[in-house]
This record gives sequence, structure tokens and C-alpha cells, in this order.
Amino acid sequence: MVVAKMAYCYALAERGLDVFDTTELLDLLMGRRDDVFNYVGSPVEDEPLAMLQLHKFYFRKRGDLNTVIVHLFASFGGPKHEVVIGPDKTPSP
Repeated sequence: MVVAKMAYCYALAERGLDVFDTTELLDLLMGRRDDVFNYVGSPVEDEPLAMLQLHKFYFRKRGDLNTVIVHLFASFGGPKHEVVIGPDKTPSP
């Protein structure tokens, strides 16, 4: 859950409240659902990432879903997690 919270905060801080539909992830973070492993896991594709900072975050697009890769302790070769943030918000008419 901590990794999911970190990714959620990063996504909103970087892109704003009006970019992603985070309804389902927010339900998870608020305790209204308990299927954390539907949202947090290993990266879909193992890719080399920069190891220049203590922790690093990366946006990825997986079909119609937006994800954030959370690379904890990146400068020490730490673990990578991928968190589903949600699809893009559809513009209101």
C-alpha cells in the first residue's frame, strides 16, 4: 500500500488532478477495496532504469492505462514496482 500511495501522490503532483481517472486506485487507498495486487506488482517489462537517485519514479502507458514505476533505492539497485494509476480522464463536453 505504501508503494501505491507513493505512486498516486507522484502522479497527481506531476500531472495534476484532471489528467487521470484515479477512482479505482483511490478506492483502494481509502480502504473501500482490498485487491492491492490488482494495482501493485512487478513491472510489466523489465527495462534498465537510471540509478542516479535514491528513489525514482517513471510514467508508463500500458494500453489505455497509465502506470508509474516506483524504483526504491534506485542508486543501490533496489526493487522496482509498477502501480496502475488509471486511464486518462475523458474531457468533459
